[in-house]
Amino acid sequence: MRLLADTSVWIDFFNKNETDSLEKFEFHIQNNDDICVAGIIQTEVLQGIKSSKQFNQIQSHLSNMIFLEMPRNGYVLSANIYRTLRQKGKTIKSLGDCLIASVAILNNVPLLHSDRDFDVISKYSNLIVL
Repeated sequence: MRLLADTSVWIDFFNKNETDSLEKFEFHIQNNDDICVAGIIQTEVLQGIKSSKQFNQIQSHLSNMIFLEMPRNGYVLSANIYRTLRQKGKTIKSLGDCLIASVAILNNVPLLHSDRDFDVISKYSNLIVL
């Protein structure tokens, strides 16, 4: 199985936070599933790292993951996800979440997360969440 792990999952993983999503993540790792990363997720994870040594280690780790590209139409899809939800009275706190959802949708992979905005996005789009 191939899946996209959201920033929230990576943060839990690197900080060793015990969450349901981390438990699922570890299951997929042990199952030798293909864990993917997207540019926005890599950026979000790396931006919060203070130590250069840790930055380099985590960047190296993420570089070994399958990288999912976002084509031009993904940015339009992201805007439409945001607009659709706003029209339905649902506010997504981060445009980044719409971008991540679009990467997952366009690459046809489920998204593992611990951010409830993705549950809302999945109700109004083709996003599959784990």
